[in-house]
Amino acid sequence: MTKPYGWAVSTVATSVRALLGAGHLLPSVAVTGFGTALGWRAVDLPAETLVVLASALFTGQLSIGWSNDAIDAPRDTAAGRSDKPIARGLVSRRVVAIAAGVAVLACVTTSLLLGAAAAAVHLVAVGSAWAYNARLKSTVLSPLPYAVSFALLPAVATASAEPPDWPPLVVCLAGAALGIAAHFANTVSDTAADAATGVRGLPQVMGARASMLVMAAGVTAAGLLLLVRILTADDATGAIVTRAVAAALLGAGILLAVAAGLVTATTVTGRADTERGAAPFRVTLAAVALVVAGFVTAA
Repeated sequence: MTKPYGWAVSTVATSVRALLGAGHLLPSVAVTGFGTALGWRAVDLPAETLVVLASALFTGQLSIGWSNDAIDAPRDTAAGRSDKPIARGLVSRRVVAIAAGVAVLACVTTSLLLGAAAAAVHLVAVGSAWAYNARLKSTVLSPLPYAVSFALLPAVATASAEPPDWPPLVVCLAGAALGIAAHFANTVSDTAADAATGVRGLPQVMGARASMLVMAAGVTAAGLLLLVRILTADDATGAIVTRAVAAALLGAGILLAVAAGLVTATTVTGRADTERGAAPFRVTLAAVALVVAGFVTAA
């Protein structure tokens, strides 16, 4: 008996959702939005270049997410991770690996359309993330790829301009600090899963409490670096309102991150004490959002 058409459509939709889930869709969209916003705000790229930039960033991020799940599939399956589409049997490892390869080809193509300089910067950033997936995530060097990739993200936008340019060093350092904070934030939320799969990067070695402190410190450092840049910039009078808004966002983010760090230091008692760390963790995520908003506004 032929199965109904609606069943086939439902099956395809489920497979597509599973594939997108394996590509870490929300982080991919977030990074793409951040990088594209920097291209718009900091460099004033034309609309057609912004579209290409967004395409390059998005395909690069999808390739990173898909490669991560394809590489980790045996461990995720053995650990019975219910948050991983491959481990749940919703999509095959082979399909995800092929998707990662296709995304890499699309990333290389669209990056080259941005010019040689932007392509070189972006592909180094993507390659750094792939190195994390392949090996470095299980070593004490695990924060390094995050620092490198996030530090280079603003440079992808500025290198896409005509002529290509390089962002101020302080902007790259702020990006690196946010990247390290993001790495430790991801680890805090995946503590149990990482223990089950045997991942032992630097955050896992340090424990949840120390990871949350590093996360808060990274956000604070990024906010301070950008705030100092804004306050010392010699901009035109017309930019005063924009600078004031950016400074307010960054200041609020810094205060929240410092508060979260202090609460973590005084209430979270052990390496695996994630229950007491839930509130300061959420506060730090709010601080990240404020600092990123200030980052883009100040660009």
